[in-house]
Amino acid sequence: MTKRQKRVQKILEIREKHLDQSANHLTKARNLAEQAERALEEQQRRTQEALKEREEMAQRPVTAHEWIDSESWRMRLGNQERVLSEKAARAQVVVQKAHEEMLVARTEVKKIETWKENLIQTELQVTERKDRRAEDEFAALRARMTKEGK
Repeated sequence: MTKRQKRVQKILEIREKHLDQSANHLTKARNLAEQAERALEEQQRRTQEALKEREEMAQRPVTAHEWIDSESWRMRLGNQERVLSEKAARAQVVVQKAHEEMLVARTEVKKIETWKENLIQTELQVTERKDRRAEDEFAALRARMTKEGK
């Protein structure tokens, strides 16, 4: 392996490491987004239960204190749902950014791999040309020696 190929290989290894890190970051971001979605779904379920309970309370006689407690509880659930919804949305943005970062890293790895392959092909072609030139010079020398020897 030539010095140039070694340098390209080192760059390729660095880019591959960056790609692996990007993929890990994407996996973590997706896991966090899934957790945020599950928490939001659970909170939505609790909010729906609170609404059903409120409807049931409206059908029977309750004290003002019970009604106020129920309303404040429902409001807290609604606030928590909004917070979790925002958290889930932010998590999706992080996932999107991590995905884009991984695509860029993958593209960089492909570029370096192509560069390495082209470098190897170019060096092979140069070597083949040198070999052919040496063979041609040897054949010409042999032909000259044969003519002079006759």
